[in-house]
Amino acid sequence: MTDKAYYSIGMKMTKRQEGKERPEGESCFFGAPDLPEAWLENEFGEGELFLCQVRCADLAPYDPEGRLPHCGMLYLFLDITEEEYLPAVRYWD
Repeated sequence: MTDKAYYSIGMKMTKRQEGKERPEGESCFFGAPDLPEAWLENEFGEGELFLCQVRCADLAPYDPEGRLPHCGMLYLFLDITEEEYLPAVRYWD
């Protein structure tokens, strides 16, 4: 086993039932992110695409060494203005 595989965490997406809304603060891919109020005034880049938000508490059981925060939210965006998409990771505790 390589170090990279040892420190990875897999995620499985499931499709939400039609007509069922996602609870606020839940981990999700695509759609609209649940941004902190302090960020609502910030202007994100026009070419930024929301990829996912991950509730850090969901990761805690898979991170016994504490390499990641165990509270708060990780947000992943992609800057799609360039030929090679550039990731942007943001954290809010």
